[in-house]
Amino acid sequence: MFILEIKLDLKKDLQNWVDGCNKISHGKNWKLGVSPEYQRIVEQLVGSDFEEAEKFMYPVLEGIYEEKKSLITNYKNIIQEKINVDLQEACLAMEDMTGFPLYRKDFILNLTTFPRGPYNKETGEFWSCVFRSPENILGNFLHELQHFQVLHYFKDTPPMSRLTREQFEFLKESLTVILNVECKKFLAREDKGYPLHQDLRKNLLVFWAKERNFKALIAYGCDCVK
Repeated sequence: MFILEIKLDLKKDLQNWVDGCNKISHGKNWKLGVSPEYQRIVEQLVGSDFEEAEKFMYPVLEGIYEEKKSLITNYKNIIQEKINVDLQEACLAMEDMTGFPLYRKDFILNLTTFPRGPYNKETGEFWSCVFRSPENILGNFLHELQHFQVLHYFKDTPPMSRLTREQFEFLKESLTVILNVECKKFLAREDKGYPLHQDLRKNLLVFWAKERNFKALIAYGCDCVK
């Protein structure tokens, strides 16, 4: 049985704020997605590390939790229902798609108040922003779960092990395009990916339509990004 536990962890939420306000990844400046009512927080966090942020941010976040208590509760209830109904089938679909059993059976969904969804393969954690629609929570989970599978089964063996870090990241993010085919029933919206990956995503989708084999898809993708 697969498990996806929902948590709201103050420290992990703060870490997401600090990282999101000071990092750009896959060409995206995450702090630009923060709503105007919280821009003052962004201004305070830019240039700050976690230890500096701890000195003033915990009461700020606790205030947001209290102010948005009803919204957060509703968000959690909706995603819990979706997890209860579809998690087992969605996980089996991922196993079928990648050709490998899931590398673990227990996962954690960390709720966050920052519009960025990082993940941690070692702990089986991913993040979801409570200010976004909860309807696609399984789509978000499957997106990160595919990353976990790639990191666990493919990253350290050829041909992926021969890629540079940049090439690997480019391919990893592009591979999620096949979720739109294999896991469509669990997605509330299309897995669009980042703008800079669109050409490769199209090519991967064409390959997948001809040969439904995840190992072969990765080998093809590796040739594309070299």
